[in-house]
Amino acid sequence: RMMKRAVVKIQALWRVQMARRSYLHRMEAAVIVYCWMMRNFGPIRRRKIRENDACIKIQTAWRGFKPRKELKKQKKAAAMLQRSFKNRQNRISFNCAFVECVEAARKQNEMKALLHTLSSDRDLDKDKLLDNCQLMISYLGEQLHAQRVKTS
Repeated sequence: RMMKRAVVKIQALWRVQMARRSYLHRMEAAVIVYCWMMRNFGPIRRRKIRENDACIKIQTAWRGFKPRKELKKQKKAAAMLQRSFKNRQNRISFNCAFVECVEAARKQNEMKALLHTLSSDRDLDKDKLLDNCQLMISYLGEQLHAQRVKTS
């Protein structure tokens, strides 16, 4: 019985020793394979990483190109709209000022004609002359009021 135990013990130690040798042999082979792969595929892997980084940079630049182009178009369109709106406002204000100038010149001609009529010695219709004078006085009053509003 003791002999049997001793035999089992020796067999167990032998099996452990064989398993350990097998494990170390496989680990050594794995390290050799790993080193060979790193030596042969390491530069390829680094090159692929560099290529990937370059691809990412190119993609980033390309993806940003279209939005920048669209933004440039939108800015150009906005500037054109602003310019046309400003030109329209300038035209409107110019037309208003032009109409005011024409109206003022017409009234000034009417005033000269009235003064000429008043200074002449001809016999005139007094009612018509009075109406014209009232119109001119009211016009001058309106102009005076407008000037006062502008200055205050």
